[in-house]
Amino acid sequence: MLKIPPQEIYDQITENAWLYDDFSFTAAGVTVSASFDYSGYEWSENGLLIPAYGEDPSYHMEFSMEITGEADTLKTSPLQFFLLN
Repeated sequence: MLKIPPQEIYDQITENAWLYDDFSFTAAGVTVSASFDYSGYEWSENGLLIPAYGEDPSYHMEFSMEITGEADTLKTSPLQFFLLN
């Protein structure tokens, strides 16, 4: 039904977000974007981003999902299908 199943879209989101780096990709007619802005944090030994001692931490993330095409091939939009499954 979809060229890229919802699980693959979810996997791409989690893999990219785990690095706290900006990303954007389009799959199955949905464009997914995220941007991260943070300071006062450091990476722990086990790969987690934690507040740095003595620093004033700040964190801001913007995340969006936008239907950009191919929605006419589904009875529901790709976003609805993704959220329901």
